[in-house]
Amino acid sequence: MNSDSRRAIGVIIGLAIFAALSVIFIASHEKAVPVFNGHEMVRIKAGEFMMGPTESASAWIKENTGQQDWTLSSKAFPVTISNAFYIAKHETTVAQYRAFVEDTDFKTLADRGYFPVTWDRKNKIWTRQPGYSWANPDFDQEEDYPVVCLSWGDSNSYCEWLTLKAREAGIIEDGWVYRLPTEQEWEYAARAGGTTIYTWGDDPNEAQFYANVLDATPKPDGEELASVHFDSEDGFAYTSPVGNFKPNPNGLYDIQGNAWEWCINDYFDYPGCNTSNKFLSREYKYKVLKGGSWDNYMGSFAVTLRRVGKPWFASDTTSFRVVLTKEE
Repeated sequence: MNSDSRRAIGVIIGLAIFAALSVIFIASHEKAVPVFNGHEMVRIKAGEFMMGPTESASAWIKENTGQQDWTLSSKAFPVTISNAFYIAKHETTVAQYRAFVEDTDFKTLADRGYFPVTWDRKNKIWTRQPGYSWANPDFDQEEDYPVVCLSWGDSNSYCEWLTLKAREAGIIEDGWVYRLPTEQEWEYAARAGGTTIYTWGDDPNEAQFYANVLDATPKPDGEELASVHFDSEDGFAYTSPVGNFKPNPNGLYDIQGNAWEWCINDYFDYPGCNTSNKFLSREYKYKVLKGGSWDNYMGSFAVTLRRVGKPWFASDTTSFRVVLTKEE
């Protein structure tokens, strides 16, 4: 074998080794991060999508919602997700939030006397009622149910604690944080490349397979059902265990229904919400919730719908899920 042949073979071997190392490097950075405090995470690749509904979808959703504080754009607009991120498969559970509270003795707004909005069964109105909190909502919950009765601040404080603990445990490196998703991240992960009203399509009756929403399941205390509801029964009059229904194409469970999910960013009219340097402002008057809850019907849990809430608002329908990403 002459020197040219040996050189050519050496180049081929070198390229093969480089390619193998590249695959290993890419694989090591694209695999799921270790589970921490029970949070299984799904990697969402960077990309582009149209945020908001089409004009026809917007009109249908408005007809089937009727809530003044739940808004949406009448025109979709392009959004770029510049960096990949991880998002939890499930909404944060009672058990996960309990670990935070027991470790820090954290007091939620409800614990400090600013009670969440719950359903007054006697007077049949939504109002603040003393005694209710994440540990004691106005219905029974198990440890694997989504934690509810949380404000934006209550949810954000959990994320800060989770980041600190994960760094101490060597699960994540400095520069990575657990936080609430931005509205753009949430809708991008929920849509999973789709353009329909719901993550599964446009038929609201399919919700019985994918989402815990307002249906004909009897209330345990015999309370009269809401005047409008789906005819199906999923067996859950209020919240349900996380992961009980089918996931969306990204493998995310309860991304619609079960509990509203807080987003980290301030509320701005579209497309103003597409300004990333504004999402961490804590002084702004309103925040965004997405996804609907066990108490919602038809248009109220459309994937593009935005619920507007003050940071201190909480109810027995409000929860959150975490994302893991590099700090901005």
